[in-house]
Amino acid sequence: MSEFSKGFLVYKTGMKDVSGIPGLVDFAEWDDGYIGFSKQEIRLKNADISKISYTDKIEGKGFVTEIDLWRKNGETWEELVLEREDNGFYMQHWELKKITTEKSYNCYWRNAKTFPRKLVGKPSIFEKNNLHSLEVVCHEKRLHFFITAGEV
Repeated sequence: MSEFSKGFLVYKTGMKDVSGIPGLVDFAEWDDGYIGFSKQEIRLKNADISKISYTDKIEGKGFVTEIDLWRKNGETWEELVLEREDNGFYMQHWELKKITTEKSYNCYWRNAKTFPRKLVGKPSIFEKNNLHSLEVVCHEKRLHFFITAGEV
């Protein structure tokens, strides 16, 4: 395992109404991710985004149940997760900045090996061992989690 580096984390959570999701999620702005339906998962780069509905069932796939998107912009990694809950989606948004100054950090991070999960009985939408992850620890907030950082 690699040594931890200092970083600055912004972590937002909250419920989002279904009507607000299209304005929140512009798939073209993200590097990759996946969309989970009640019957199937599809990888973002393989998705026909024009046919995604947050309120209606999509033929052969079911309802959108989860969205997980990630991107890297310079020295910042972001991940956005939306999970269906009641009449909306529970949102989690992580933004981790690699820092260069000693004073402006609130977490520690390092490269990590994680294994993408798959639906039981279904082929994985990601090839084995090809996703890069970051392990993040925020001692003051008692947070310990992993951010997806794209393909290796």
